[in-house]
Amino acid sequence: MPEKASESALYEITGCEIFATGKWNGDEYTEKDLDAMVEAFDHVGYKPPVKLGHSEKQKILKDSGLPAAGWIQKIYRNGKKLLADIADIPQKVYDLIEKKAYDRVSAEIYWDFADTVNKKKWPRVLKAIALLGAEVPEVTTLKSISAMYDSEGREYHVALTAGMDGKPKMVVGRLKGKDTTTVATLIFPKSSFTEAEAVAWAKGHDFKAGKVDETEDSFRLRQGDPGDFQEGSFRTISPGEHTKEKEEVEKMEMEERLEESEKKLEEVQKQHEQFSKTAIEQKTVFEKQIADLTMKLENEKQARRIEQVDAKVAQFMKDARISPAQAPLLKAIYLSAPVEITAVFSKDGKDEERKFSPDDLVAEFVSLQPQFISGEKTKLGLPPDDIDGHIRAYCKEHSLDYSGDGYVKAISALAREKKLKEV
Repeated sequence: MPEKASESALYEITGCEIFATGKWNGDEYTEKDLDAMVEAFDHVGYKPPVKLGHSEKQKILKDSGLPAAGWIQKIYRNGKKLLADIADIPQKVYDLIEKKAYDRVSAEIYWDFADTVNKKKWPRVLKAIALLGAEVPEVTTLKSISAMYDSEGREYHVALTAGMDGKPKMVVGRLKGKDTTTVATLIFPKSSFTEAEAVAWAKGHDFKAGKVDETEDSFRLRQGDPGDFQEGSFRTISPGEHTKEKEEVEKMEMEERLEESEKKLEEVQKQHEQFSKTAIEQKTVFEKQIADLTMKLENEKQARRIEQVDAKVAQFMKDARISPAQAPLLKAIYLSAPVEITAVFSKDGKDEERKFSPDDLVAEFVSLQPQFISGEKTKLGLPPDDIDGHIRAYCKEHSLDYSGDGYVKAISALAREKKLKEV
C-alpha cells in the first residue's frame, strides 16, 4: 500500500511484485535465480534505483531535477515471485503511477556480477527496475535476448514482466456497533495467485490465513464473520499502488462518522427544542406557584405580627402604661417601623446614639411613660380601668380632643385635681 514517507512528499510501496520465475526475453529464470538476487541484495554495496523506462538518459527525471523515481529498500521471494519494498518515490512519479501512465514493471538483472569488494561472483543481481508505459518507445525495440552493458561494461539483461497488479482485492465493512471500517475478506485472483501464494501473502501482511474458499476465478480468505458486520456497509477496494487503500478506508470512516454525527446533532436539537418548550411551560407554572406561596407566606407573617402586636399593646393597657386612646397609634408604630431604628438620646449633656428594633423602641418608649392609677375612684370600688372614663368625661366637659393633645391635658388636669394618682 502506498504511504507518504515524510513531509517532503515522498511515498512508499511495499510488497510490489517486480519479477517472477519463467522465461523472459529468451532467458529462463528459476526460484534459485530469485534466491540468488535476494542473497546478493545486501552485499553488493548499492540500492537498486527505480527508473522510468530502460533508457539511461532518464529525461523526465533529469528535467525535474530528480535523481531517481524511487529506491529499492528490500527484496524477498514469495513462492515464484520476487517482491520489493520501494521508498522515496517523488510526488510527480507517484502521480504518474496512480494515473497508470506507468503500470508495468521490468527488471534489469546483472548476470555473473563480479563483486570486487567481497571478491565474489554473484550469478544474479538486481540492477534496477524500470516502470514502463506508452511514453517508453525503447520497449518495443528490444531484441529477443536483451543483453546490455552499464558504464563500467558489466552485462545485464532486461526481463519484461507483467503489470503491477499482483495484490488481492479487499472487501471492507463496518462491524456492528462500531464506527470504524475493517477488512472482511481478501480476494486473490487465480490469474495472479496460487492458493499457497494467497495464504503466504495474507500471513506476510498480518491477515488471517485459515480456511480458503475457492471460486471459479479466485481464492477468498475471510477475515471476519459476515454476521458481525452492519448490513449494507460492504465495499470492495483495490489495495496497493493504484488505489490508496488507507485513504479510501479513512474516507469511508470519515463519511460514516460525519453521517452519524449529523444524525446525533439532529436528534439532540430536537430534544433541546422539546425540552426548551417544556421547560418554559414548567417555568411559568413554578413562577406562579412561587408568587402565590410568597404572598401567602407574607400574609401569614403579617397576620402573626398583628396578633403579637395586639397582645403586647393589650398588656401595656392592662399594666396602665398606655391609655386606650394611645393603643391604635402604638400599633401603627409597631407595624410600620423599619427593621432597625437609630435614635439619639441626651444624657448628662451628651448625645447618645442607640439602635432599636421596633419592639425594643416601643418598650423603651412605654417604660418612660408615667403609670396612672385611679385614686378616689379606686377607693370607691370602681375598677382601675375606669381611669379612661374620667379622661373621656373631662375631655367632653372641656371640649378637648380625646385622641390628640386633649388627652394629655385631661390627664394633667385630673392629676392636679387629685382624681388620678401618678405613681
